[in-house]
Amino acid sequence: MALEQRTSSTAPAPADDREQVRSDLRALEHRLAALEAEVVDLAGALADEDGTTRGAGGIDVPGSRRPRRARPTREERQERRAKLRALSTEYRDRLGQAQQQFSPDPADPERQEAIRDVLDWYRTERRAILRGE
Repeated sequence: MALEQRTSSTAPAPADDREQVRSDLRALEHRLAALEAEVVDLAGALADEDGTTRGAGGIDVPGSRRPRRARPTREERQERRAKLRALSTEYRDRLGQAQQQFSPDPADPERQEAIRDVLDWYRTERRAILRGE
């Protein structure tokens, strides 16, 4: 009884719930955008197009870093997320097809190879999307 009284007195009105959800969504989008920008910056800092990377122990090698990229716009981030969602769907479809083509035995080497091929394809495509290629 006391718990019900506490929860009813602190429960926001339905209109407040919607506004709280909107506020949370905006905050999450902001945090996600910052995280995406950081990932892109780190990926650019760790490997150049010619394959040079940081030196031993993470020490910067002069000339090995690319200049910082401009922060992606909201539209670019939304487009990238849409591409990643479509890629994820296609990956699941391809994985399902690869699993159906072979025996249900998970130890089947042909099945394992087909699954590895699909996973390699997915990783390559995902990297390309995250790099903006």
